[in-house]
Amino acid sequence: MSEKKYTDVLENTLKFLSFVFFQGIIAAIWLLLIPKEPGNADFLGYSFRRLALLIPILGAAAVAGLLRLVLKRRSAWQTQLTDSHRRAALSRTGIVFGFLLALGAWLFLFFFHFLDLTDDIGAYVRLLPFFVYVFAVGVECIFFVNFTWLSGRKNLDGPRFKALFGRAFWIVLAFLLVIWLVIALTGIGKAPELVSIIAFGVPLLEGQIWFMAGLIALILCLAGSWSNLPQQAGHGRKWNVDLLTCLALWALAAALWLSLPLPQHNYFAPETLPPNYHIYPFSDAEQYDMNSLWVWKGSIKDTVISKPLYVVFLSILHALVGLDYGKVVLLQTLVLAILPAVIYLIGKEMHSRLGGLMLALLVILREMNSIQAINVANVANSKLLLSDMPATLLVCVLILVMVRWFKSPREKMGLPPFAAGGIIGCLILMRIQSLILVPLFIFLIILRYWKQLKKMLAVGALLLLALMLVLTPVLVRNHNIINVYWVDNPSSYALGEWLLRGSDVEMAVPESGTADEMMDANVEVVSTIIGSNIWGYAYHVADNFMHNTLSTILILPVRLGNGVNFIEFMKIRDPFWSEMYSQGNLWNALVVLFNLIVISIGMASVARKNRTVLLLMLLFYIVYSFSSAVVRLSGWRYIMPVDWLVMAFFVFGLIDLLRWLCARVLGWNGFNETDRLMVYEPLLETSSLNWKPVLTLGLVFFLSGAFINLRETFLPADYPDYTRAEVCSAIQSALVGSPWEDQSTELVDYCQREDILAYEGTGVYPRFFKAESGFYNRFNDPFFGVQDYGRLVFRTVGEPNSKVYIKTDDESIRFPDGTPVYVVGPQNAKFEARIVLIMSDAPQLIVSSADFSDAEE
Repeated sequence: MSEKKYTDVLENTLKFLSFVFFQGIIAAIWLLLIPKEPGNADFLGYSFRRLALLIPILGAAAVAGLLRLVLKRRSAWQTQLTDSHRRAALSRTGIVFGFLLALGAWLFLFFFHFLDLTDDIGAYVRLLPFFVYVFAVGVECIFFVNFTWLSGRKNLDGPRFKALFGRAFWIVLAFLLVIWLVIALTGIGKAPELVSIIAFGVPLLEGQIWFMAGLIALILCLAGSWSNLPQQAGHGRKWNVDLLTCLALWALAAALWLSLPLPQHNYFAPETLPPNYHIYPFSDAEQYDMNSLWVWKGSIKDTVISKPLYVVFLSILHALVGLDYGKVVLLQTLVLAILPAVIYLIGKEMHSRLGGLMLALLVILREMNSIQAINVANVANSKLLLSDMPATLLVCVLILVMVRWFKSPREKMGLPPFAAGGIIGCLILMRIQSLILVPLFIFLIILRYWKQLKKMLAVGALLLLALMLVLTPVLVRNHNIINVYWVDNPSSYALGEWLLRGSDVEMAVPESGTADEMMDANVEVVSTIIGSNIWGYAYHVADNFMHNTLSTILILPVRLGNGVNFIEFMKIRDPFWSEMYSQGNLWNALVVLFNLIVISIGMASVARKNRTVLLLMLLFYIVYSFSSAVVRLSGWRYIMPVDWLVMAFFVFGLIDLLRWLCARVLGWNGFNETDRLMVYEPLLETSSLNWKPVLTLGLVFFLSGAFINLRETFLPADYPDYTRAEVCSAIQSALVGSPWEDQSTELVDYCQREDILAYEGTGVYPRFFKAESGFYNRFNDPFFGVQDYGRLVFRTVGEPNSKVYIKTDDESIRFPDGTPVYVVGPQNAKFEARIVLIMSDAPQLIVSSADFSDAEE
């Protein structure tokens, strides 16, 4: 190093340390100038907690000042800067140290709000000077090392302007702008007719987008400086980067999601009630969970299970941890935390490892938003026993298989077609709308192999083989029960009822009936509606399809012009996305334009790398969106399995845009096409079809569909076996010494009547409702609707599986989950018990407070 260069490096290093020192003084002054708290004045008008914050700030400044003093006086330290090898080692340490400092501060500045650590905003304001100081020092350290110790060598080989804003970009942007203008001018998609809940999907927050932009910028700064370091000899140990990244994402997702509380007041997990004050599922979640208990206990004779694969999944969780809602959610979350890892792999196949990593982090943050909104909004997430998140995981695995399949050479068949067929079968058993994926993949096979007829037929047969391995056991079992080959419970899949809502057609759809009758009713409704007003029906489908599109785009929030408080950009306060929330003004228009530009950059980037992948993703999204729109359902959980695609294109565009800015402004382009974080493989090598993995995977697919059949056939039932005499005898014994002892003969005679149902079962999910209370104002629902009488509501698992209520005003009921219970009452569709005996540690008898006149024959 020349004398002049050495002098410049030394002087600039001393100036940098001085700058860090004076920044610490400024941060300390900033902290002291924050308005005081009169109630917490301990010394000189300041609290000890605030004065304690001066220690790390002034300590860091003192360290910088001391280093400057020692460096100026000790020649041994100064000579370290003249040795190129030593300076390179110091540079490497300085870059990593600066990045970790900046990253830690950046994480705190945002996750303080994302995790809603405290409602005390004053604490955040007092911590702000310290963390801003740390962040500034970290970023400055990276810049200083690069431009002073490494001479700031520039690499202008970054992405060119035309690469970002080429023809593909303008075509995509024009198309997106047309869609947005059509929605804005016509209103289509904003508020479809109210068939079901039509809320938008849970969005990201503005603060989360700012956080991701800053994180990407930090990584680019790290890479830019790192690229200027001298290359080290040797290759070192090669790690499986993708595996390690997937494990880290799984652990991060599980830790963050599990750190958030369980629902306290959600429609699918309502408020806790006596006698146990435990969380119990409700509505759809209750149906899936009760079905899973039937499967677990073996009480599923002649029962067609709806969403059978999710029910099987829940039954396995219950078998492992019992009835505790929190433990079931814990295991479910550990499984669903795989989703960000799968999303990462999809992002890698679409763009790069960095793109996949950033996309996975956005998915983690969005799920955090959903969990935090669980008590104020209609959401579907890992804390609820709904099939939507597991279906999203399966859809993402299917997309990953599809993309890798189409990136492989056509000459080799490989495993992907077989895997895709099995996954589609599993999806059908979880979301019936996934049936539409079968013709989609057949179309893709024809498109891919249209010049190779034999291979087309072979690939199609392989896909259908895997599909039927999953579905055949379910179809056979259901046909044996209801004489219809169908994969779901026809009585629970009221397609006709959905389509009639909001239409001009007046038809009587039976609430119940045989499977044949329900299927015929659905077919009749569909044909009548389409035949009577096909254009009106087509508009409703288009309206819901555009609602899905709008819900997807508005995952990227558009509220800058809404007059929202700044803190609401950082944390969930209310479900603002439950309706069209973005107001029409200039600021919001600019946000929309920016979002669409970045999305267009991302889509153009994917098109440049592999146009087939882009077309596949768009086609998959369109078909899946149509599958819900065709039955006039849209938004939130109906489009959830694919709406993350907008985040993918946005984050890809953001990476390319920031990378271009770094290259143009700073001359940094730390990533080239061979770097691990930015490498893209347009073609993937695949092995020829091997029957060993086919057999293994085929067994997994078969077990997925045949689990319930095998449970019924080979495992014993685990619920009470009883006779009427035993039930009546137990009740007679319990009447001794009870308030109803004088009615003993009458009640026992009532129990012994043949027209009265008397049985023993396993009691679960007890809820006590006081008079004039319930979950909703439905007077025809004696279980959960508001009624003028008190009642105990619970479920029984056994023979039969029942939903039971008994009128009582006794609040001191002891009813642990899983307790054997004797139930006696008339056999009605809405079963009102007259006598209930709870066989807990201290057996408790309940006799209905209702009129007992039907006790007489």
